[in-house]
Amino acid sequence: LKRNLQPLVPKKLNDVVKMELLDKEPAEGVRKIWTEYFALETTLGSTGVCITKDEWNIVTSRVKQCPSFVFPVRKGGGAFFVLYAEWKDNNLIMTYLEDYKQNPHTAESYFHLVPHEEYINTKEIVLIQGEHLPYLTKQEASTLLNECLHFYLDDDKYMHVQIFNLESDKFNFQAVFNMTI
Repeated sequence: LKRNLQPLVPKKLNDVVKMELLDKEPAEGVRKIWTEYFALETTLGSTGVCITKDEWNIVTSRVKQCPSFVFPVRKGGGAFFVLYAEWKDNNLIMTYLEDYKQNPHTAESYFHLVPHEEYINTKEIVLIQGEHLPYLTKQEASTLLNECLHFYLDDDKYMHVQIFNLESDKFNFQAVFNMTI
């Protein structure tokens, strides 16, 4: 059932963490703090990962060519639903596919990937935050965040993203479904 929820609004990094404390840490320290914070946090509707500058450069290069994709969300007992993912200005918004097909302009965002590039040049890392509505569990959101990055970083998986964007008549959803967790 749909609820009347507040839309997801991307947060700035300094709204999430005390940057003056992270500024003092080496890259590996920032990575550890970031991942531990989201592993322990249960109330925010957020998840997070840290990737390298090189990995982020691959993602941003590939999303320019292939800005959209679909991701299944497994609900257990064989049930699942599909989210339509679309990159805009280095942010990723995922909406329920059926809502998107009805009206892309009014489809509610279920998941929003927000990159924080404040440390891309000084520490060569990018902190990625995934914010989600209660339609997704924290585990589902975490899985989506990781799957999304893997589909843009892994050459074999990225091939499916390319087919979806550039040769949609050849796209095989079942093959993608079988690759996801």
